[in-house]
Amino acid sequence: MASVTRIDATFNGGAEPPLVAWLSMLAPKGILNLSASNDRVEELKMALVLGGFVDITTEAAGSSTVLRALKPAWELGAAARLNKPMSNVVSFQFSASTKAQLFF
Repeated sequence: MASVTRIDATFNGGAEPPLVAWLSMLAPKGILNLSASNDRVEELKMALVLGGFVDITTEAAGSSTVLRALKPAWELGAAARLNKPMSNVVSFQFSASTKAQLFF
């Protein structure tokens, strides 16, 4: 399937929008502009996040709102190693007669 850089769509209610299909159609960093009624905005924002979109913004347009979401630049399932310094270890010391003490 060819990748596109932008999809403009209108959501009029009913069945859920095909977010997974749109995500797969978009090129990395591609833009989805989704116009929807104001009462569906919060629901659609959550659906976009759970569907894999990032950087979701909204812009009011009268009785509707345009949600703008980006496809991530990374591939699905991508991983990167995080180097965590070991100096951020927290120790706990407990005793029966005193409250817990934290040592950093």
